[in-house]
Amino acid sequence: MKEASSTKQKIEAIYPLTSMQQSLLFHHLTNEKDQGFLHVQCVLSGNLDTTQLQNAWQALIERHPILRTSIHWKNIKNPIQIVRPEKKMNWHFVDWTNFDANEIPNELEVLKQQQRTRGINLEKAPLAEITLIQIQKNKWYLLWNCHHILLDGWSSSTLFQDAFSLYNALCSGSNLVLETVPSYKSYLNWLQEIGTQNAMEFWKETFNGYTTPYLINNQQQKSNEAYKIRDLNLSEISSNSLKQLAKKYKITTNTLFQGIWSLLLLRYFDNNDIAFGTTVSGRSGDFPNMELMTGMFMNVLPTRSQLNPNDTLSFFFQKLQRQQLEARKYEHFSVDQITNSINWSTNKPLFDSLFIFENFPWKDITINKLQVSDFQSGLTTTYPITLTIKTGVCFNIHLTVNSDIVGDEATTWFLESFQKVISLLLSGGDILVNDLVQQLNISNNPTHLVIEDTKLETALLDYVAPTNAMELELTKIWESVFNKAPIGVNDNFFDLGGKSMLAIKLFTIINNKLETKLPPTTLLEYPTIATIANLLNKGRDIQSWEFIVPIRAKGKKMPLFCVHAGMGHVFFYKHLAALIDSERPVYAIQPAGIYDDKKMHSSIEEMAADYLREIRLIQPKGPYNIMVYCWSTAVGLEISKRLKVLDEEINFMVIDTIASAYDQFDMAHTKSRISEFTVRLFQNPFRAINSLIKNRISKRVSPIFKGLIENEKGKNDQKLQNNLIEIYKAYEWEKINGSITLLITNYWGKRAYQETVDSWHKLTSSNLKIVPLLGEHNDLFNLPNVEDTAEVLNKCLIEFETNLEKCAQ
Repeated sequence: MKEASSTKQKIEAIYPLTSMQQSLLFHHLTNEKDQGFLHVQCVLSGNLDTTQLQNAWQALIERHPILRTSIHWKNIKNPIQIVRPEKKMNWHFVDWTNFDANEIPNELEVLKQQQRTRGINLEKAPLAEITLIQIQKNKWYLLWNCHHILLDGWSSSTLFQDAFSLYNALCSGSNLVLETVPSYKSYLNWLQEIGTQNAMEFWKETFNGYTTPYLINNQQQKSNEAYKIRDLNLSEISSNSLKQLAKKYKITTNTLFQGIWSLLLLRYFDNNDIAFGTTVSGRSGDFPNMELMTGMFMNVLPTRSQLNPNDTLSFFFQKLQRQQLEARKYEHFSVDQITNSINWSTNKPLFDSLFIFENFPWKDITINKLQVSDFQSGLTTTYPITLTIKTGVCFNIHLTVNSDIVGDEATTWFLESFQKVISLLLSGGDILVNDLVQQLNISNNPTHLVIEDTKLETALLDYVAPTNAMELELTKIWESVFNKAPIGVNDNFFDLGGKSMLAIKLFTIINNKLETKLPPTTLLEYPTIATIANLLNKGRDIQSWEFIVPIRAKGKKMPLFCVHAGMGHVFFYKHLAALIDSERPVYAIQPAGIYDDKKMHSSIEEMAADYLREIRLIQPKGPYNIMVYCWSTAVGLEISKRLKVLDEEINFMVIDTIASAYDQFDMAHTKSRISEFTVRLFQNPFRAINSLIKNRISKRVSPIFKGLIENEKGKNDQKLQNNLIEIYKAYEWEKINGSITLLITNYWGKRAYQETVDSWHKLTSSNLKIVPLLGEHNDLFNLPNVEDTAEVLNKCLIEFETNLEKCAQ
């Protein structure tokens, strides 16, 4: 925080943006439709002095610094808000007195849309303009354009009240004395003084045991943000009945509607424990005269709702109110601070639906012969679904949905179910909550796919792996925040479905882990891992790699390094990475020359040296998990031998592959394979012949075919495969001073099984552990066989780590 009063610079104060403001700025800069744009309006009836009204607003600007504030983010590390000592409101006057009364509502909407399209320049204070529209001789619309980044609903109401108090004083010639508005600096100092410990303890207790968020936008899909609003207007009789019901239950109407929304979400997700966001004014603390301050103090707090089948409705609502009353003490706490305080382990948000109860301190104003009425503060939201309750003589319910995410069927279900819950509440006694919930029909609910299927295949065709430590660290963070792997260094944040709150979370982690001070708006110019890494790597001596491919970079456990197979490719490991422990990073290793014309390795020793160098860039210290499969056994063995020389512990795992090249090509092995094939032929002719044809096409026909008609990529693949076979044959096999785990199938038969086991017995001077696998050799990493492979591999990894811990003790 920094303050100045230099007349030369014409700056009164400089303040940082809050988390909510950063989110709104990010949304403003990255979305075609600015959800932060607000239309605040009222109706003026009677005698109006437009000159004195302008003078009153100018006095208002002098009283409230927020009206002299602009937002800045270009060419600075972190976005800021700057308060100027002087500013003037922009006024526009429109005459619609000749318009037909029936035309005016449509004309007003057209004007609003034009103003939304034109937008607001956040860098130029005041972030507002007023249009005064005369529709009759003594009747006007006052339309005030402003932005949610500086003003919340409470503030706009306060500003209107102050403006017309000043107007009344000017018109009457009286001397108005208003209470002094506290400075924003003193408020920030107060926040620092009260600390965070009590708030952290409250939120930790509130979300104790909450592990699975039930989300409407579960797949983080990209959205064009086409928002639609559906309304439900309650009659005066129903509204009064609900108010009486709230008194009966000894709760506020706010809590009553929150409870109804809870019941809908509990039933919609068919779960007994859900959370949703609730807007709060941000003014419930003990800071003196907080209600007089104007700015962006509104906050969104998580509300947790749990359904106990034995709870009565009254107890359910009262329990919710107790939570809300306690939460009000800490409503200055941001969602990011809350998730940090509860050690939120999942990378999904706590909630993605929002509840708004509009109870701004507005009363119609009468000044001599002028009446100010029909105040409206506007609504902004970036959530997939938002329920807004507008108070008054009658309750008005507005359901705002992002139609790219929430379909018409779901929208209709929420509105119809809302009506049904109200009817049930007003017609029944104090029944059990579960009895009420079960009366809501969910047969038309299209959203039950709330638990992400980790077995879904990841598109890897355009994947580009990190090539240096900075890119790798950023990849870990991105994969953690998006809860998705792999993410390539050229994948665009916005194409991945990134939104404003996600950007704030992303850069909070980046800045903490990498000790930087980058704002979320960095993504506007640097939207990929590669571009951010280049920005952070400027002036540094960077060590890069070319063989390591992170299939999943995130995770706190000991990494698993998977060496390529005979064709040199590695992405067949993608299913395996999705199925093993989500906290274990999975790195594949691919050979030189696989995607370019770089010189291929001339020996297994050269290959192992290159691979090991990069492995130790990723993981400088052991123990190491090394896994090999099908023609990568030699390089895996050589890597293990070199690690043993370095006195490192190795978990060397071989997947269903015979050891020495000599064993694969000698006559005895060939005869054994023929014999085993004959047995399989009699047992299952179709399967045996099908497998034989597939293998022969792969090994014999395909290389010739590719050599004749394949493109350069195909020819390079064949050249690489031939090179791998040649250096594999030339390798001098020696024993390893350590244990080996052989995960093996019995598909090829007893003789082949025993030959494979014997080949590895020859190479270990310590211990050979045999672990059975299901399925066929060629399908061990394809669905569904990979599920068993992953399960068995998980056990081997856990056992290795457990043994290490025992030895350490």
